[in-house]
Amino acid sequence: MKKYTSVIFDLDGTLLDTITDLTESINFGLTSHGFVKRSEDEIKAYAGGGISKTVSKCIGGGVLNAKYDAVVSDCKEHYSKSCMTKTEPYLGIDYLIDGLIEYGFKLAVVTNKAQTESELLVRHFFGDKISVVVGGQDGLERKPSAQMLIRAAQLMDTDIGSCVYIGDTEVDVQTAKNASMAFIGVSWGFRKYEQLFDAGACEIANMPFSIPMFLFEDEQHEVEVPDSIRDIASSMNFDFDEDEDADGDEYGQEVPPPEGAEFIPDEDNPFSGDFIDFDELQ
Repeated sequence: MKKYTSVIFDLDGTLLDTITDLTESINFGLTSHGFVKRSEDEIKAYAGGGISKTVSKCIGGGVLNAKYDAVVSDCKEHYSKSCMTKTEPYLGIDYLIDGLIEYGFKLAVVTNKAQTESELLVRHFFGDKISVVVGGQDGLERKPSAQMLIRAAQLMDTDIGSCVYIGDTEVDVQTAKNASMAFIGVSWGFRKYEQLFDAGACEIANMPFSIPMFLFEDEQHEVEVPDSIRDIASSMNFDFDEDEDADGDEYGQEVPPPEGAEFIPDEDNPFSGDFIDFDELQ
């Protein structure tokens, strides 16, 4: 049984790995005005509130810096021309989207990214599979305000209680709270599991095929993965074990990865693998 009728996704760090294109555009704006370049890890840590807020964290004085507006303008102009250069969906996202559609979910995207770039990216990578895209635009307060989620629910002709928001940052957690909407965090994006948990996320997926475990339940409130999504997972050699996983944990319970560990997918199956702490191996 479905717990929700509609699934709303964040974009950057949730559906799409945009960090390289974002970093290059922000560094273009920064260096054009005499500021030092920032690494992808730095931009990833600053991201979540849109390019303007990311820039404010990259320059001394933030929004009060005399060059702030010019840097933001150059970053946005550069990004509008190069937002699809190195951006790709995360592994497994395409199959997740197909499975959710097959099972009748309404899908939407809510992001602080400008509406034009948001529409461009969603249509390029997902076509019409995601019917509603709400990006940054005049007259609509950006996340963590609840307004964007409320607008998406209105456009999908559904109520807040029937929606779940899926995102990867503290901003996304707070946005869902502000809208009184259910939330699922994802740890493959711009924040780690522990950061999302500390921000208040109670349900956190470590990989795309973990998400259905939070979307379905039977009458006993146990996890039920529909056959449609199970079939798609099987085609990718991903095995849903109905009883216990290889570590003996009950199916449907997300276990946080070790602190500082990195997920390394199997060579033949990108949706299975292990968390490895490389520091301990040295």
